[in-house]
Amino acid sequence: MVLVYGKKWRRNLILCGKHIKPNLFWPFKVLGFAILVVGLVMEMAGSFSAERLQSKENGILESTNAQLSLQVQQLSSTNLWFAGEMLGIAKQMKETTNSLATTSDLILKKVEKDVRSIVANSHIAAGKTISPDRTITPTQEETIVGILKPFVQNNPMMIRKVDILADWNDSESVRYLTRLADVLTKCGFDVRTMAQIGYGEDFSDRKAGGLHVFVKGSSPNPNCRQILMAFRIAQIVFDKPMLKTNETPDGILSIVVSHKPE
Repeated sequence: MVLVYGKKWRRNLILCGKHIKPNLFWPFKVLGFAILVVGLVMEMAGSFSAERLQSKENGILESTNAQLSLQVQQLSSTNLWFAGEMLGIAKQMKETTNSLATTSDLILKKVEKDVRSIVANSHIAAGKTISPDRTITPTQEETIVGILKPFVQNNPMMIRKVDILADWNDSESVRYLTRLADVLTKCGFDVRTMAQIGYGEDFSDRKAGGLHVFVKGSSPNPNCRQILMAFRIAQIVFDKPMLKTNETPDGILSIVVSHKPE
Protein backbone atom coordinates (compact mmCIF):
# COMPACT_ATOMS: atom_id res chain seq x y z
CA MET A 1 0.00 0.00 0.00
CA VAL A 2 2.80 2.30 0.88
CA LEU A 3 4.49 1.42 -2.37
CA VAL A 4 1.33 1.98 -4.27
CA TYR A 5 0.80 5.25 -2.52
CA GLY A 6 4.34 6.19 -3.28
CA LYS A 7 3.83 5.43 -6.96
CA LYS A 8 0.62 7.39 -7.02
CA TRP A 9 2.23 10.35 -5.29
CA ARG A 10 5.11 10.25 -7.63
CA ARG A 11 2.78 10.12 -10.61
CA ASN A 12 0.78 13.09 -9.31
CA LEU A 13 4.00 14.93 -8.66
CA ILE A 14 5.12 14.32 -12.23
CA LEU A 15 1.76 15.46 -13.60
CA CYS A 16 1.93 18.59 -11.46
CA GLY A 17 5.44 19.27 -12.65
CA LYS A 18 4.36 18.87 -16.24
CA HIS A 19 1.53 21.30 -15.59
CA ILE A 20 3.58 23.87 -13.73
CA LYS A 21 6.62 23.81 -16.08
CA PRO A 22 4.89 25.47 -19.09
CA ASN A 23 3.24 28.02 -16.88
CA LEU A 24 6.49 29.25 -15.38
CA PHE A 25 7.22 31.38 -18.50
CA TRP A 26 3.74 32.88 -18.70
CA PRO A 27 4.57 36.10 -16.79
CA PHE A 28 7.53 36.64 -19.06
CA LYS A 29 5.37 36.13 -22.13
CA VAL A 30 2.82 38.60 -20.82
CA LEU A 31 5.55 41.07 -19.98
CA GLY A 32 7.11 40.74 -23.45
CA PHE A 33 3.74 41.21 -25.12
CA ALA A 34 3.06 44.25 -22.96
CA ILE A 35 6.42 45.73 -23.89
CA LEU A 36 5.67 45.07 -27.57
CA VAL A 37 2.27 46.75 -27.26
CA VAL A 38 3.76 49.72 -25.42
CA GLY A 39 6.46 50.04 -28.09
CA LEU A 40 3.86 50.02 -30.87
CA VAL A 41 1.74 52.56 -29.03
CA MET A 42 4.77 54.84 -28.51
CA GLU A 43 5.75 54.45 -32.16
CA MET A 44 2.23 55.35 -33.28
CA ALA A 45 2.17 58.29 -30.87
CA GLY A 46 5.58 59.47 -32.14
CA SER A 47 4.49 59.17 -35.74
CA PHE A 48 1.29 61.07 -35.03
CA SER A 49 3.21 63.77 -33.17
CA ALA A 50 5.72 64.07 -36.02
CA GLU A 51 2.91 64.41 -38.55
CA ARG A 52 1.28 67.13 -36.46
CA LEU A 53 4.62 68.95 -36.13
CA GLN A 54 5.32 68.64 -39.86
CA SER A 55 1.81 69.89 -40.67
CA LYS A 56 2.27 72.82 -38.31
CA GLU A 57 5.63 73.72 -39.87
CA ASN A 58 4.15 73.42 -43.37
CA GLY A 59 1.36 75.75 -42.32
CA ILE A 60 3.87 78.28 -40.98
CA LEU A 61 5.91 78.06 -44.20
CA GLU A 62 2.83 78.49 -46.36
CA SER A 63 1.77 81.51 -44.30
CA THR A 64 5.28 83.01 -44.56
CA ASN A 65 5.36 82.42 -48.32
CA ALA A 66 1.96 84.05 -48.70
CA GLN A 67 3.12 87.09 -46.72
CA LEU A 68 6.33 87.33 -48.76
CA SER A 69 4.35 87.03 -51.99
CA LEU A 70 2.03 89.80 -50.84
CA GLN A 71 5.00 92.00 -49.92
CA VAL A 72 6.59 91.36 -53.33
CA GLN A 73 3.33 92.34 -55.04
CA GLN A 74 3.12 95.49 -52.95
CA LEU A 75 6.76 96.34 -53.71
CA SER A 76 6.16 95.74 -57.42
CA SER A 77 3.12 98.01 -57.33
CA THR A 78 5.15 100.67 -55.51
CA ASN A 79 7.94 100.43 -58.11
CA LEU A 80 5.44 100.78 -60.96
CA TRP A 81 3.89 103.80 -59.28
CA PHE A 82 7.31 105.34 -58.67
CA ALA A 83 8.35 104.69 -62.29
CA GLY A 84 5.15 106.32 -63.49
CA GLU A 85 5.75 109.34 -61.28
CA MET A 86 9.35 109.68 -62.50
CA LEU A 87 8.19 109.42 -66.12
CA GLY A 88 5.63 112.13 -65.49
CA ILE A 89 8.25 114.34 -63.86
CA ALA A 90 10.63 113.76 -66.80
CA LYS A 91 7.90 114.72 -69.28
CA GLN A 92 7.11 117.86 -67.28
CA MET A 93 10.80 118.77 -67.14
CA LYS A 94 11.12 118.23 -70.90
CA GLU A 95 8.05 120.37 -71.57
CA THR A 96 9.36 123.03 -69.21
CA THR A 97 12.79 122.97 -70.88
CA ASN A 98 11.25 123.25 -74.35
CA SER A 99 9.04 126.07 -73.15
CA LEU A 100 12.02 127.89 -71.63
CA ALA A 101 14.05 127.38 -74.82
CA THR A 102 11.20 128.73 -76.94
CA THR A 103 10.74 131.67 -74.59
CA SER A 104 14.49 132.35 -74.64
CA ASP A 105 14.55 132.34 -78.45
CA LEU A 106 11.58 134.70 -78.56
CA ILE A 107 13.25 137.01 -76.05
CA LEU A 108 16.51 137.02 -78.00
CA LYS A 109 14.70 137.75 -81.25
CA LYS A 110 12.73 140.50 -79.56
CA VAL A 111 15.90 142.01 -78.08
CA GLU A 112 17.71 141.85 -81.43
CA LYS A 113 14.72 143.44 -83.14
CA ASP A 114 14.56 146.18 -80.51
CA VAL A 115 18.29 146.84 -80.80
CA ARG A 116 18.03 147.09 -84.58
CA SER A 117 15.09 149.42 -84.18
CA ILE A 118 17.02 151.59 -81.72
CA VAL A 119 20.06 151.70 -84.01
CA ALA A 120 17.87 152.52 -87.00
CA ASN A 121 16.14 155.29 -85.14
CA SER A 122 19.47 156.71 -83.99
CA HIS A 123 20.77 156.75 -87.56
CA ILE A 124 17.57 158.32 -88.83
CA ALA A 125 17.80 160.91 -86.12
CA ALA A 126 21.36 161.66 -87.21
CA GLY A 127 20.24 162.01 -90.82
CA LYS A 128 21.86 158.77 -91.98
CA THR A 129 20.53 155.70 -93.79
CA ILE A 130 21.20 152.10 -92.79
CA SER A 131 22.52 149.69 -95.38
CA PRO A 132 20.90 146.25 -95.50
CA ASP A 133 22.68 143.14 -94.23
CA ARG A 134 25.23 141.71 -96.61
CA THR A 135 24.32 138.51 -98.39
CA ILE A 136 24.72 136.63 -101.68
CA THR A 137 21.57 136.53 -103.77
CA PRO A 138 20.58 133.40 -105.74
CA THR A 139 21.52 135.20 -108.98
CA GLN A 140 24.95 136.13 -107.64
CA GLU A 141 25.43 132.56 -106.38
CA GLU A 142 24.60 131.16 -109.80
CA THR A 143 27.15 133.48 -111.41
CA ILE A 144 29.91 132.64 -108.93
CA VAL A 145 29.33 128.87 -109.07
CA GLY A 146 29.16 128.98 -112.87
CA ILE A 147 32.65 130.52 -112.99
CA LEU A 148 34.46 128.81 -110.13
CA LYS A 149 33.12 125.24 -110.27
CA PRO A 150 34.54 124.51 -113.77
CA PHE A 151 37.79 126.20 -112.70
CA VAL A 152 38.14 123.88 -109.69
CA GLN A 153 37.22 120.80 -111.74
CA ASN A 154 39.78 121.65 -114.41
CA ASN A 155 42.57 122.08 -111.83
CA PRO A 156 42.51 118.92 -109.72
CA MET A 157 46.07 119.45 -108.41
CA MET A 158 45.32 122.96 -107.13
CA ILE A 159 45.22 123.63 -103.39
CA ARG A 160 41.54 124.28 -102.67
CA LYS A 161 41.74 125.39 -99.04
CA VAL A 162 39.96 128.63 -98.13
CA ASP A 163 39.77 130.05 -94.59
CA ILE A 164 36.99 132.51 -93.76
CA LEU A 165 37.15 134.47 -90.50
CA ALA A 166 34.78 136.89 -88.74
CA ASP A 167 34.16 138.59 -85.41
CA TRP A 168 32.03 136.37 -83.16
CA ASN A 169 30.41 139.42 -81.57
CA ASP A 170 29.16 140.69 -84.95
CA SER A 171 26.13 138.55 -85.84
CA GLU A 172 25.76 140.16 -89.28
CA SER A 173 29.39 139.32 -90.16
CA VAL A 174 28.94 135.73 -88.93
CA ARG A 175 25.83 135.29 -91.12
CA TYR A 176 27.70 136.69 -94.13
CA LEU A 177 30.62 134.33 -93.37
CA THR A 178 28.22 131.36 -93.39
CA ARG A 179 26.75 132.44 -96.74
CA LEU A 180 30.21 132.86 -98.31
CA ALA A 181 31.24 129.42 -97.04
CA ASP A 182 28.13 127.79 -98.53
CA VAL A 183 28.74 129.27 -101.97
CA LEU A 184 32.47 128.47 -102.08
CA THR A 185 31.78 124.91 -100.89
CA LYS A 186 29.35 124.45 -103.79
CA CYS A 187 32.15 125.56 -106.09
CA GLY A 188 34.36 122.72 -104.83
CA PHE A 189 36.64 124.54 -102.39
CA ASP A 190 37.64 123.07 -99.02
CA VAL A 191 36.29 125.81 -96.75
CA ARG A 192 37.11 126.25 -93.06
CA THR A 193 35.25 128.89 -91.04
CA MET A 194 36.43 130.53 -87.83
CA ALA A 195 34.52 133.05 -85.73
CA GLN A 196 36.48 134.61 -82.89
CA ILE A 197 36.24 137.77 -80.87
CA GLY A 198 38.13 140.68 -82.45
CA TYR A 199 38.41 139.52 -86.07
CA GLY A 200 37.86 142.36 -88.52
CA GLU A 201 38.19 145.21 -86.04
CA ASP A 202 41.44 146.38 -87.66
CA PHE A 203 39.72 146.90 -91.03
CA SER A 204 36.96 149.30 -90.00
CA ASP A 205 38.54 152.06 -92.06
CA ARG A 206 38.52 149.99 -95.26
CA LYS A 207 35.19 150.43 -97.05
CA ALA A 208 35.37 147.79 -99.77
CA GLY A 209 32.32 145.79 -98.67
CA GLY A 210 34.02 144.54 -95.52
CA LEU A 211 35.76 141.64 -97.34
CA HIS A 212 39.53 141.30 -97.08
CA VAL A 213 41.85 138.75 -98.66
CA PHE A 214 45.21 137.53 -97.36
CA VAL A 215 47.74 135.47 -99.31
CA LYS A 216 51.15 134.22 -98.23
CA GLY A 217 53.90 135.09 -100.70
CA SER A 218 54.78 137.91 -103.05
CA SER A 219 51.81 137.54 -105.44
CA PRO A 220 48.22 136.24 -105.37
CA ASN A 221 47.87 132.56 -106.26
CA PRO A 222 45.61 131.43 -109.17
CA ASN A 223 42.63 130.49 -107.04
CA CYS A 224 42.76 133.91 -105.31
CA ARG A 225 42.66 135.75 -108.66
CA GLN A 226 39.85 133.50 -109.94
CA ILE A 227 37.73 133.97 -106.80
CA LEU A 228 38.16 137.75 -106.86
CA MET A 229 37.22 137.84 -110.55
CA ALA A 230 34.10 135.69 -110.04
CA PHE A 231 32.89 137.81 -107.12
CA ARG A 232 33.62 141.02 -109.01
CA ILE A 233 31.54 139.79 -111.98
CA ALA A 234 28.75 138.99 -109.47
CA GLN A 235 29.12 142.60 -108.19
CA ILE A 236 30.51 141.64 -104.80
CA VAL A 237 33.53 143.81 -104.01
CA PHE A 238 36.62 142.59 -102.17
CA ASP A 239 39.34 144.78 -100.77
CA LYS A 240 42.71 144.62 -102.51
CA PRO A 241 44.58 141.40 -101.57
CA MET A 242 47.07 141.75 -98.76
CA LEU A 243 50.30 139.88 -99.47
CA LYS A 244 52.31 138.37 -96.63
CA THR A 245 55.67 138.54 -98.41
CA ASN A 246 57.65 137.42 -95.36
CA GLU A 247 55.82 134.07 -95.22
CA THR A 248 56.21 130.99 -97.42
CA PRO A 249 53.40 130.54 -99.97
CA ASP A 250 51.08 127.64 -99.08
CA GLY A 251 48.28 128.16 -101.61
CA ILE A 252 45.70 128.81 -98.86
CA LEU A 253 43.41 131.80 -99.31
CA SER A 254 42.27 133.64 -96.17
CA ILE A 255 39.17 135.86 -96.23
CA VAL A 256 38.31 138.13 -93.30
CA VAL A 257 34.74 139.42 -93.00
CA SER A 258 34.95 142.69 -91.10
CA HIS A 259 32.11 144.84 -89.82
CA LYS A 260 29.56 146.03 -92.35
CA PRO A 261 30.52 149.44 -93.77
CA GLU A 262 27.98 152.15 -92.98
